[in-house]
Amino acid sequence: MKILAIVFAISCTSAAQSIFSHAGLKAKIQHLLHHHHDDNHQNPIISHKFNKHQEPEKPVDEHHYDDYYSYPKYKFEYGVEDPHTGDHKSHWEVRDGDVVRGEYSLDEPDGTIRIVQYTSDKHNGFNAVVKKIGKAYHPHAY
Repeated sequence: MKILAIVFAISCTSAAQSIFSHAGLKAKIQHLLHHHHDDNHQNPIISHKFNKHQEPEKPVDEHHYDDYYSYPKYKFEYGVEDPHTGDHKSHWEVRDGDVVRGEYSLDEPDGTIRIVQYTSDKHNGFNAVVKKIGKAYHPHAY
């Protein structure tokens, strides 16, 4: 029985060593900045010199890109009317520069229609007006 306990202990320690070993993995370190200086320590320093800092060479970009500013102007509109699920909603938005205007509407679960009209510009920020049309229907719970 003692022999089995010793064999078991040896196998556990060898298994633990294999779990935590690094298996000879090495990390490669690459220095991108190069500092060049003299390593001559035989002569006394006569004057103070600053070591030059050399930037790594940048690869030559063979492609030329023109950075164009595109004036932000768009308009979109969409709507959904699904008789199977009862999903009804719509949305439109217009942007001209920094000014955005829009509106969306949707059918609420209580039977009302929510309409949100919004505007946004850099002077006033985002403003929204929310309207509810219709009377809310709440069934009685038993």
